[in-house]
Amino acid sequence: MNEEESPILNDYVFKQVFGQEDDNPILISFLNAMLDGDINIKHVTILNSEIPRLSEMGRTILLDVQAQTDDGTYIDIEVQNGYREDLIDRMFIYGTNMVSKYSEKATRFDSTICIAIWILNCRVKEFNHFGNDPIIGEFVFRSKLDSSKYLPLKELKIYPIELKKGLDVLNLSPKKQTWINFLMTSDNSSNPVEIKEVHEAYDKVKDTTASKKYKTYIEAVEKAEKLRLQELLSAKEEAIKAGVQKGIKQGIKQGIKQGKRDGKEEGLKQGKEEGLKQGKEEM
Repeated sequence: MNEEESPILNDYVFKQVFGQEDDNPILISFLNAMLDGDINIKHVTILNSEIPRLSEMGRTILLDVQAQTDDGTYIDIEVQNGYREDLIDRMFIYGTNMVSKYSEKATRFDSTICIAIWILNCRVKEFNHFGNDPIIGEFVFRSKLDSSKYLPLKELKIYPIELKKGLDVLNLSPKKQTWINFLMTSDNSSNPVEIKEVHEAYDKVKDTTASKKYKTYIEAVEKAEKLRLQELLSAKEEAIKAGVQKGIKQGIKQGIKQGKRDGKEEGLKQGKEEGLKQGKEEM
């Protein structure tokens, strides 16, 4: 786990705290705090309660938490630790795939079908924030007819939550700031407001990180990461060897060409000298 990564942002821990039971009060409290004014959530059904597992390449799968609210809205929560160049593309692709997956099951088509929440433990300079929320952005389309106009996505809302900006913002709502603080530190002290669910989440984080299953999972992650780095190093070494061999072959070809040019020039020089010598002898 990254030294700068809060324990709650670990895939395994996050899943245990937010994605293991229907009508999870911790999840409901978090969603209502983050999406205040958008929808009022009273019940949630977890759609993927599986614990993250590792693939052969060390990548975790089933990292997210997917749920459905009492009004039929589908919600996907993704955690991203660290910036990556394709982040915005991934966010849009994940969101549209979710709409494609759930649109046939939607009970209504006059409003949002899916909400994707991305918890970003990094700063993303490419984001333009719309509305008055300094932490949570919203994806929109830019009008082709008028580049100054922005059109919200109807079926899909993508909310990137930039945790790093929580350090600089002073006008967040108390509940939102409390949850942001918890996500950044996994601590429940010195919060703007007391939230029972934050205390419950804190206790779950402690229990989870102290469990044998968690330690086994972390060992597996570290082992997989070590294997991945070894494979990358091996691939690099093989690439260098192949490059050297290719370079030798190219060098030989170039040497032969250069040798022929140099030999020709030397031959012309010697021939000229010999011709001058013979010419003088004939005089």
